[in-house]
Amino acid sequence: MSRTIIQWLAIVLAAITPILVVFGAGLLLPSFKNNTKPSKDPVIQPPNWIFSVVWTYLTLALGIVTAVFLYQMNNDVPAQFCLVAVYSCILITWVCWMALYPVSHKLGFVSLLVSIAFSVSFLIILSLYGKLYVWAFFPVCIWLAYAASINAVSIENDLKPEIPSASPPVIIF
Repeated sequence: MSRTIIQWLAIVLAAITPILVVFGAGLLLPSFKNNTKPSKDPVIQPPNWIFSVVWTYLTLALGIVTAVFLYQMNNDVPAQFCLVAVYSCILITWVCWMALYPVSHKLGFVSLLVSIAFSVSFLIILSLYGKLYVWAFFPVCIWLAYAASINAVSIENDLKPEIPSASPPVIIF
């Protein structure tokens, strides 16, 4: 099975593109740099350092699983096309979340829901060709569902009116 330079380039590009896209979007989107947070953090939110570890895994999993799939499915062009199309949509929704969440938590939430739909579609395509693909990509779907729940709690916290604390009256003599 010989591979041309263009095929190898496509495989390498599929593996590194998610890291480059997510990292580049993080650098280029000025609204994301502000770390806009809801008025009250969700109770279920993990420490901030977890996000960098998890998103590194997610982007690597998306890229490596896609690259391995493209490598092994050399002659199945329809399957490659479907997977690359869904792969591109996942990356687009991740960048949309990065751009929309600081502007509106509701729009960020919708972007995550669309990303979950594309990720499940990606998982279904992978499941048709082998279980290893599924197990490598499954944590992406789990994390996106968890991220959506954090976003939903953030939206709910933003909608609740703040109740002023009942402090005892101050008596001035």
